[in-house]
Amino acid sequence: MAQAIGGTQVSRLKKQDEDMLLMCMGILIASLCESLNLSKAMNTLQTYEAACLLVGKFWQLKLEEFVFIFREGKTGRYGQIFNRMDVQVLSDWCEKYLSSESRAEYFERKNSQYKTSEKEPITLEMAQRLSTYFKHVEAKPVKTPLEAKPPTYEDWVKDFTANAEQFTISELRAWRKEGEKQGRKDIVEITERILNDYETGKRTYPGT
Repeated sequence: MAQAIGGTQVSRLKKQDEDMLLMCMGILIASLCESLNLSKAMNTLQTYEAACLLVGKFWQLKLEEFVFIFREGKTGRYGQIFNRMDVQVLSDWCEKYLSSESRAEYFERKNSQYKTSEKEPITLEMAQRLSTYFKHVEAKPVKTPLEAKPPTYEDWVKDFTANAEQFTISELRAWRKEGEKQGRKDIVEITERILNDYETGKRTYPGT
């Protein structure tokens, strides 16, 4: 479960390549039905519709979590299988997984780690990393060849967000504090959004 939760949200995968995501989901569902050897399995159209509905309804799940859910469902973890498979059954499995004690305990442990990190001081190594990177990402004009396209502000935000996700909770708080001090609302907003994602379980806590 821990490995599955550490995957990529289907909502993000959908933005990157929706067709590929739905194809993968369709393969997972078709493989599930085949392995169960059901007399009332889903046809191609039903499989595609189920993939679309599951991705839309359970957007917060990772693709790896669907693999986990289907594997556990085959063993009867979410109830007995009565020789049929459809989107209603799969949706029920996902609901039971989301409300399972084991998943709740996992996020409770992560939340406990998150709260513990609030008391951790910023080490010299963290401060040096933050200082070096802050100078690197400041939006300063960059000289580029005439044929090269200069980086836009959106490019900078994307790069900053990607790198900010690699920092620990303590470092992110230091980023937010530094952003407030320098009047950089963009940095404050990005770090607060990432911190909020950790608190709500939308992102996997990176450790300290």
